[in-house]
Amino acid sequence: MMETCRIPVRPIRCCLAVLFLVGAAGAAAGETVVVDGISHVRNGAAPSEGVVVYDLEELWRAGDEDDEIFFGLVTRVASAANGDVYLFDPRQHCVQVYGPDGQHRRTLFREGEGPGELSRLPRDMCLVGEDEVGVAQFGPRSIERVRRDGTPSAVTQLAHPEVARLSPVSAAWAAGRFLVAGEEAVEGQIPGTGTRTTLLAAYDEAGEQAVRFLERRREFNYHAMVFREAEHFQEFAWSFAVDAGGRVFALPDRERYAIHVFAPDGSLERVIERDFAPRRRTDAERARARRLAERRFRTAPFDVDYHIEETAAVVAWFHRGLQVAPNGELWVRHARSAVDQPSGVVLAFDVFDAGGNFVRQAVLAGEGDGEGDGFFLAGADRMIRVVGFVDAMRDHYGGGRGSIGEGGDIEEPDPLDVICYRLRRR
Repeated sequence: MMETCRIPVRPIRCCLAVLFLVGAAGAAAGETVVVDGISHVRNGAAPSEGVVVYDLEELWRAGDEDDEIFFGLVTRVASAANGDVYLFDPRQHCVQVYGPDGQHRRTLFREGEGPGELSRLPRDMCLVGEDEVGVAQFGPRSIERVRRDGTPSAVTQLAHPEVARLSPVSAAWAAGRFLVAGEEAVEGQIPGTGTRTTLLAAYDEAGEQAVRFLERRREFNYHAMVFREAEHFQEFAWSFAVDAGGRVFALPDRERYAIHVFAPDGSLERVIERDFAPRRRTDAERARARRLAERRFRTAPFDVDYHIEETAAVVAWFHRGLQVAPNGELWVRHARSAVDQPSGVVLAFDVFDAGGNFVRQAVLAGEGDGEGDGFFLAGADRMIRVVGFVDAMRDHYGGGRGSIGEGGDIEEPDPLDVICYRLRRR
């Protein structure tokens, strides 16, 4: 069986029929071995239950040209137990809330510096407990919280050493703690030098750091600046997942399909592996990656030597490629999920059970741009699609509005649509 079941057949019915035939045989469950006291679940390239096709049945959509709600950017999607969907719009400093029927319920937060308001550079959103929504922001470095009816709740200031400066990138909530990923900067004795540490850590409600799950440190020198993609873009900062019990799922190494599962106390509980050959990038992909890096340094008063990787990261981290379903399954969007799929197939996820076994490949059949759109689980049988999600992420973290095209210019963006589908299993 091929990595993503790419079948070179054109007609949609024939393509999906062949997918079923290829996936029907399945494979054995993952083999668990213990290495240095840690369980490694080693899976082959084929899932044990084969390929399962899900039709995307549209339920509702929002944000199109005829909608009264306009999205500036949508960079995070979250769903509550009652079916409400929360859409984080950092450009407009707010969170839009939609009910299960697609009706707009309310707008949470607004721009400002008072209670329940967001000031400079809001970074990410998470649902907090049963009644709150939190937004991590860069200035000040805190998590602003409101109740789900819009009433201001509390502010959690993220404590950090005086010598270090923390820039949050993404956030989550589980088991009474905030999970925050970001970059810690420490200036060196010589101006323009120092260290940058990408970290993933848990903070208590008072904002004190309780445990670090992952960290990667690098030196920087603005007098001879070298940008190495594998060092500067740490996948776990943008794409980690957490389950209801507080376990953290993250990928420490962009080259290896080896997802680390950490217990709430920070100990490494399990490593989920899967046979997977690296995918070589096209010239256009490498050029887009370079332009994204260049946008980060577009106002820097120094030259930069860029080193862009030849292969794509295993997990599609810019798509927030790790997601945990309500039943504890891990859904992984990888480097081949949207590449060379047959006609009628938008995307394919690897699905692992709670024990780390590769049980099936979930193939989404319907419309959409598998490479450019975001697809997010929203309960047991729903999927949210954010049209233009990758461009939104580039805009938010790269600076400026507009997509990075094939040329050197920044293009005007299309309107952002958000579409809710029911997943119908064939």
